[in-house]
Amino acid sequence: AFSSQTALFGAFAGTSVLNYAFGLLMGWRLLPADFGLLAFAQTVLLVGGLVLNAGFSQNMAAALVREADEQRAALVRGAMLANMLLALAMGLGLLGLFTAGPFQPGFETPLIVAIVALTLPLFAWLAIVRATAQGLEHFGTVAWLQVLEVGGKVGGGLALVALGFGAAGAIAGFLVGGLLAAAWGGWFVVARARVGLLGPFRWPAIKDSGDLFGALLAFALLLNLDLLFLKLVGTGDTAVVGQYQAAIVLANTPYYLVAALLPMLFTRIARLGSLHQSGAETGQGLQLVLLFLVPVELVLMVAPELVLGLLFPDSYGAGAGPLRLLALGNCGLLLLATMAVAFQATRQAQVVGRLIGLLVAAEAVALWLVVPRWGALGAASCFVAATYSALAWLSWHYAHALPQHQVQAAWRWLARYTLALVAGLACGAAVAFVGLSSIITLLAGALVFALAAAGSGLVPFLPRLQARRM
Repeated sequence: AFSSQTALFGAFAGTSVLNYAFGLLMGWRLLPADFGLLAFAQTVLLVGGLVLNAGFSQNMAAALVREADEQRAALVRGAMLANMLLALAMGLGLLGLFTAGPFQPGFETPLIVAIVALTLPLFAWLAIVRATAQGLEHFGTVAWLQVLEVGGKVGGGLALVALGFGAAGAIAGFLVGGLLAAAWGGWFVVARARVGLLGPFRWPAIKDSGDLFGALLAFALLLNLDLLFLKLVGTGDTAVVGQYQAAIVLANTPYYLVAALLPMLFTRIARLGSLHQSGAETGQGLQLVLLFLVPVELVLMVAPELVLGLLFPDSYGAGAGPLRLLALGNCGLLLLATMAVAFQATRQAQVVGRLIGLLVAAEAVALWLVVPRWGALGAASCFVAATYSALAWLSWHYAHALPQHQVQAAWRWLARYTLALVAGLACGAAVAFVGLSSIITLLAGALVFALAAAGSGLVPFLPRLQARRM
């Protein structure tokens, strides 16, 4: 189990690097306007992928943990059929919205919307294959699917761009990666999971699936609504969307890393079956995020011009202001995503769906009002406000569901963490005041934070976490 979970984390970390490299290389190979077109199509695929990985697939993964072997094949077949029908409906909806006009500024050409619509059924298939492997605790298979999908996307996209297909070629990379992973996933379902494609099927539980759909759709929109509105109702400068996407590529990198933890966290909490009992598992995930990923976002907040200038051409320099805000928002998003898994795995996804759904609706109104006037900075500000509103409310709700001794232990840990973080920031500020380079400033701050965290007992933290049941 340890080796397969290590493989899963390694696969997600490695593919995060590949995704990161894909974004950087496309930033260099495409003009900002074409990069903005890629960003819109990629965002639609990301939202669609999150929806297809929610609901039927996550509900099935949790059910596989509890069901007897003879029921599992029927569950997989039922979830597969339901998810494929959903993907086809989503694809037809996109084609309809493009034909009617609302999505024409986003996709620009029929070829782009067709590629996206064809990719969605592959994502639906992969979602069920991945959930089957997750529910049966074949985490090595989940890792291999991730490698095939992302590797195919990056390799295919780069090859097609090199052949002169531009943004359409980059978007088609998602189709290539989906085909490769779907083919291997079919072999796994039949040969390893022993689920024949023919036979009785059992529809997923509609209520639980609907709750998960609502939660994941709301979360996907929270993550991506700002870029969609910037492309659809922005100032009309298409280069701005490309610059904004460059900032998103950098700010969202830690999110792809935390995604490696979520499938394992979901399975462990689903086995517990109660939100009241989930504090120890969720606490481990939150501490990992705070210690290793939030500091990365802080670097982007402190020195956005430096990082953007190192990794993207000068034409993307205007993205530094939005990058600072997006990194701030992503600090909250990382914590929100980790905490939301506890609700989703214990059949309380409706709490997340209703909360974030209301906030996303309010964010959409704010974006519609703000983006035409304030552009990228307005979009990023709306994202920050919506994210921290959701985090504050969900944290309050979760704290009331946990035993009080765990909440008190969490506050003590956060106090020590805050002191270590302040020490690192103060050191960085002092070095910057002296006039040393930005790189030395960042390294000095990171070193002091690491020493303060270790000295205050935050690292190593896993033995303490298990011993105190935090």
